[in-house]
Amino acid sequence: MRWHTGARMVLAATLVCPRILAQTQAVPPKLEKRFSRLDTNRDGRLSLEELIQATKNRQSARLEKRFRRWDRDNDGTLSLEEFAAARRRAPEQSSKQDEARRQSRRR
Repeated sequence: MRWHTGARMVLAATLVCPRILAQTQAVPPKLEKRFSRLDTNRDGRLSLEELIQATKNRQSARLEKRFRRWDRDNDGTLSLEEFAAARRRAPEQSSKQDEARRQSRRR
């Protein structure tokens, strides 16, 4: 069986860089719907202002810090893919933060 050159390149890229595979995962419809609700100006991107408005200005400094971390291409907005990647990482990050809090309380 001969592989097409493009298929070999995709396979090699996903083996070398797991982030490529993570970025190409399909976005769940529920997450896509949430993104659409947050995107109030319907430009297909989320701005920091849209997120702050959606959270009713609660903890905007913390949200701004997270937003900068989530904005992988540093264009000042979140694409659907960046938003989905941030949501996929959220459970991992919150469990690490919870563990850090427990450790600090023990001291």
